[in-house]
Amino acid sequence: MATLSHPPAVSKPPKERRSYNWGTILYEESAVPGWGSLIESSGVPAVASPLHDKDELEDGSGLKKPHWHILFRFSSLKSCSQVKEFFESFGGVGAEDIKSMPGAVQYLWHMNSPDKAQYEKEDCICFNGFLVDKYMPQPDRNEAFVRLVQTIEAHDLVYYNDLVLIVMQESPDLIASCRRDSYSIVSYLKAREARIRQEEQERKMAAERQRHESYSASHPPSDWRKLTSEGPFG
Repeated sequence: MATLSHPPAVSKPPKERRSYNWGTILYEESAVPGWGSLIESSGVPAVASPLHDKDELEDGSGLKKPHWHILFRFSSLKSCSQVKEFFESFGGVGAEDIKSMPGAVQYLWHMNSPDKAQYEKEDCICFNGFLVDKYMPQPDRNEAFVRLVQTIEAHDLVYYNDLVLIVMQESPDLIASCRRDSYSIVSYLKAREARIRQEEQERKMAAERQRHESYSASHPPSDWRKLTSEGPFG
């Protein structure tokens, strides 16, 4: 008796993981000339580490080849195969799905790895508006507010926009706190401005009283009674 046979089930290839954040390594010896311009022209926010030229091999037998770690923040989900072609266009080797962008950013200069060669955060290269400080540890909320108030007093500020500009230049790690606590900060600035105006008004009134007293002291009023009793008609 004939039996029905079923074709063997065809297994589907595993679905590629997709992510917004990807990283690659670029070796100095194989980097495409003008690789930074290629990244900039892509429009994708990215950051390259300082050149890692002091990293030791795991077995301690020498130094690793000089290289950069480069992180990308895509605006849409990308698979490994999608980003790999782009990375290879400038010489990038491999593609790593970044699960913690703060941790990856801080690794660019070995911030949390004192046992590794140390590099300078300021030597990172940012592309297309990537903000390194966005991924730095955020200060305690109360501590951040105290620092903002200290900035206000140190620069004698009364306007919120002036504070924002100074924070952007001098303390980028406080930008998030400046935005989050904007109501409290604006209230402090308004109270400070009102106090300054009141003190200025009090200084003007005190100066006016002093001028009046000085004038009175140098121009005593005439004593008509004394003139009448002791004058030529007395």
